[in-house]
Amino acid sequence: MNRRSEARSQAEGLRAQLVELTASGTDRRSIPAAGQSAGLIREILPAGEIVRRIVDEARGLLAAQVARTLS
Repeated sequence: MNRRSEARSQAEGLRAQLVELTASGTDRRSIPAAGQSAGLIREILPAGEIVRRIVDEARGLLAAQVARTLS
């Protein structure tokens, strides 16, 4: 297996580890160099589109939380 396919096959696990490190506050010691994480980029979007997606996702998460709270 070449390095690119190896990185792709491990992307979800690596992403989960990075989220965990960020949540624990130890991410500064563990963030991979740009070259190591560049393979995780799937598309290049305008900043406005990225913000729109983040807002839409946040709205969905908040609505789901409200629904769970009210039920």
